Amino acid sequence: MIGFSIRFNKTFLSFHAYAWLVYAIHLVICLTISLLLKSEITEIGIDILLFVFQFTTYLFIFLFSAGMYVLFTKKSIAKIYTWLWIGGGLIYAALVTYFTFLFKYDPEHSFYFHFMIQSIVLAVIFIYYGQYIRPVKKEDKKISSYIIVSGLTGHGVLQFYYFITLLLIFSDYNTSKIFYSTYGYIDSVTISLMGLGFFLWLLERESANFMRTGNELDQFLYRTSHDIRSPITTLKGLIYLAKHETNVDDLRMYFEKIDISANRLQYIVDDISSFSQIKKYKPVIKRLNFKKYVEENILNELEFKKNDRDIEIIVQTETENNEILTDPLFLKIILKNLVSNAITYHKPSREDMFIKIFLEENKYHWILSVIDNGSGIDKSIKDKIFDMFFRGTNESTGTGLGLFIVSIAVKKLRGEIKVDSTTKNGSTFKILIPKSPAY
Repeated sequence: MIGFSIRFNKTFLSFHAYAWLVYAIHLVICLTISLLLKSEITEIGIDILLFVFQFTTYLFIFLFSAGMYVLFTKKSIAKIYTWLWIGGGLIYAALVTYFTFLFKYDPEHSFYFHFMIQSIVLAVIFIYYGQYIRPVKKEDKKISSYIIVSGLTGHGVLQFYYFITLLLIFSDYNTSKIFYSTYGYIDSVTISLMGLGFFLWLLERESANFMRTGNELDQFLYRTSHDIRSPITTLKGLIYLAKHETNVDDLRMYFEKIDISANRLQYIVDDISSFSQIKKYKPVIKRLNFKKYVEENILNELEFKKNDRDIEIIVQTETENNEILTDPLFLKIILKNLVSNAITYHKPSREDMFIKIFLEENKYHWILSVIDNGSGIDKSIKDKIFDMFFRGTNESTGTGLGLFIVSIAVKKLRGEIKVDSTTKNGSTFKILIPKSPAY
């Protein structure tokens, strides 16, 4: 089972909008067939309508399932798979229609047979999804999720009822009147429940996102104003002392300290800029030569931060043509923060210090690793390192935004970040970035 606390996206909404449009067309075709059965329409005409009837059933199931897949996995569906599914739907509809034709049922029984096949398929699909998204965590148990589960499960049970009723018709039980008297009425209730549930759920998600964003903004403004005030106060004090100093050696010392404070202020401004960019920026995928991009855009900018420490930074790739398809800005933000952290937490007294940036790939992901042999991360704080403004030690001079920004960037790329670290044994940050994410 899976909880229902997952952020929706436009792809999911598009799939479900098209799914219910197809379902509406399907119901119109169903009504048309039931009206034409009493007329003198040719068997070929009925067969064509029955073929479309089955195909729209299949297409609805595909679109609905695709929407659920995108919602829960946050991955897109490649166009080739979409066309394969559509092709499969055409074959499925043709086979069911042909199978019906072989039995030489009268038009009404052909319709019942098609409807029976559709009902059992829809019953399985809706009951499955009704149980799959059933809320299991306390924070997920909201009225919207219960309404959606009730609608999905209820619609599945209703389809199973139709299947049993039609099965009885084929067994020479006179239940066709029961079928026609109930069809459509309860459907409207279960479909309305699903629609109402999804609408309430979207409102709940947006309300929660709005409140969380407001809280983050308040915290961000408070902490950054405090962080900025400290180096500015230091700068003003050092400048005042330097203005009244005539000794050259003392002046040099003051200017070195001014430079340190200015660099700290620059770190804060850079983090604020990265935070602002990443919040509103939508990923734009480009093909990059990974090693060249890292050396020109990340390592050169961080060279000064090594502060004369003899840290070897290694860049390795095991991808086709040493390339990666991703957003350049997000890649820069992720690597710059991870490498910067690795440099900061390397003890100068240690020999053979290294930071390794490694890119590999599998069928579905780019796998990006940043490995170091620095001081590592204590087990007690490992779960907190991606929190906003979290600092690993009291002596830390950073803003506490670096890894928080990394986590946002990874989420924007629909990726996942893992940390393997123990105290004094270094750290490994591994990032999995989908090759076909649903942005």
